[in-house]
Amino acid sequence: MLGGRDVTHLSSHDRARHGIARTFQQVTLFSELSALDNVLQGLHRHIPGRFLAGLVGTPAYRREQRQLEERAERLLDALGIASHRDDIAGEQPLGIQKLLTVAVALATDPTVLLLDEPAAGLAHEESTRMMDLVSTVIRRRCTIVLVEHNMRIVSRYCDRAVVLHFGQKIYDGAPGRLTADQRVVDAYLGVAELG
Repeated sequence: MLGGRDVTHLSSHDRARHGIARTFQQVTLFSELSALDNVLQGLHRHIPGRFLAGLVGTPAYRREQRQLEERAERLLDALGIASHRDDIAGEQPLGIQKLLTVAVALATDPTVLLLDEPAAGLAHEESTRMMDLVSTVIRRRCTIVLVEHNMRIVSRYCDRAVVLHFGQKIYDGAPGRLTADQRVVDAYLGVAELG
């Protein structure tokens, strides 16, 4: 439920219209486009189609496009990747690509942002940078639901943890208490073999 409405059966574009955005564990970008052009794709959700105005290049259309570019540049700047504005997305290091996917999702102006293991595959320093941005810059813009298996990240950056095991909720509470819950330990953390 989001805002009192069941959104589970909506198409992805209808969910976006209702304020839900998401990133995937694997990077999903227009790899041949620049970073700026990728973010512009997310921003286009906010403007009506103006095929003829775009084809002719009316002054109002050009002004609208410049405003979108400025918004995209502000998002890139907020995530610390403005210097990659004109770089081809697919040629960037994984850490930059992951931040760019977050910028594209934020461009849709979500009320809820689903992040699927945003730090997966990143070195410790990149992972920390990503999660510091999530806990500061991004958190001020929307509610974040984080899917994460790294207990260090969960305990350091999350306010609340929910653990699912085969679709059943087995834990709902403070992240710092996860390792003390026997159901969580049995299902996910395990016990080291002795001897």
